[in-house]
Amino acid sequence: MQSRTRRLLTVAAQLGAGGLVAASITSDLAPYQVPGSTTVQCALAVGACAFIGVGQAVDLLTGTIHHCQDCSMTVRLRGMGAADARRWQEALADHPQHRLPH
Repeated sequence: MQSRTRRLLTVAAQLGAGGLVAASITSDLAPYQVPGSTTVQCALAVGACAFIGVGQAVDLLTGTIHHCQDCSMTVRLRGMGAADARRWQEALADHPQHRLPH
């Protein structure tokens, strides 16, 4: 399992990036006298995208990805030990799609 401190740091980075981008969009729209509701919607949308983007980047940098060589099945792991990663790798090599009659 992933440590609580690491998860909190990840969420803090996500919130920081989302808030920073949302504040930037808000300040960019202010001179154009955009209605408040539209500004809030834009800031929330762009902030949410930044929040999710940082989470995806952390997953890619700290996680392990296993791909099936015969199909498009993928397993992405984060915060697992070597034994768990090996178990998932073996499960991926023998997943049910390979045993179904074609």
